[in-house]
Amino acid sequence: MAVLHFIPFGLCLIYLLPYFLRSSTQKIQVLVAEYVQESFGSWYYVRSALLIIQVLVYLILIVLLIIQYRKTKARDSARDRAVLFEVRFFVIAMTVLWVAVVLRYAIPTTPNLLVPLGASMLIYAMGYLKLRRPEPEIAGRDEQPARKYEKSTLTPERSERYLDRLLNFMKTEKPFTDGDLTIQKLAEKLSIPPHHLSQTINERLGQTFSDFINSYRVEEAKRKLLDPALSHLSVLGIAEEVGFNSKSSFNSVFKKHTNMTPSEFRNQDNGASQYREG
Repeated sequence: MAVLHFIPFGLCLIYLLPYFLRSSTQKIQVLVAEYVQESFGSWYYVRSALLIIQVLVYLILIVLLIIQYRKTKARDSARDRAVLFEVRFFVIAMTVLWVAVVLRYAIPTTPNLLVPLGASMLIYAMGYLKLRRPEPEIAGRDEQPARKYEKSTLTPERSERYLDRLLNFMKTEKPFTDGDLTIQKLAEKLSIPPHHLSQTINERLGQTFSDFINSYRVEEAKRKLLDPALSHLSVLGIAEEVGFNSKSSFNSVFKKHTNMTPSEFRNQDNGASQYREG
């Protein structure tokens, strides 16, 4: 189905191909004629109408998708909010451009440079917003490399208490579902110094912070993948619910822990269920 969206592009490319093959002098002549001619001709209005209708349809579909997203999205990370803002900004800007195109179509005396100028400004604005978009947090990226903790003030007794508090918190509060979780944020929730929390996980569990958090995420994902009540959720939907920011990272981590992808895990269970029912 995605290929169908490229049909208008292909038709436009075929239509403009003769222009692309002309010499630079001929191209300039065509552009000059566009601005000085008294009448644009019927074909100009036909292709302009098709463009206006196509853009309007896509704008409506994008708005509907945004509404659906807001209804189904249970948790937003900083990156999610930034991306949603970019999409909303794009829709508003494209709506303004669409109105400008309609005015140009309805009132031929409207300056012809308004639409290209607006499109150029939109491209620069979207690029600026992309540069400001928060990078996806990588769990544990701020933790210190493994070390011997010679100068650590953490005692075995305190480490034991920290471990009990950590495991109980992970079980009851499920902080791993936060896609932006870092060891600093988790330590703050537990009222434990970050370096002591890192040391406790490293020494008592033999894991890095990243592996520790991802192990909980994978177990929660396995439970959701096997839950018949959640069969309507896609793999990406489950990945986001358990704390992964992308499907690729979810697949990679899940396969590392289970030797199969989430889809294979879900299909395997469905196959076994059908076999038992048969």
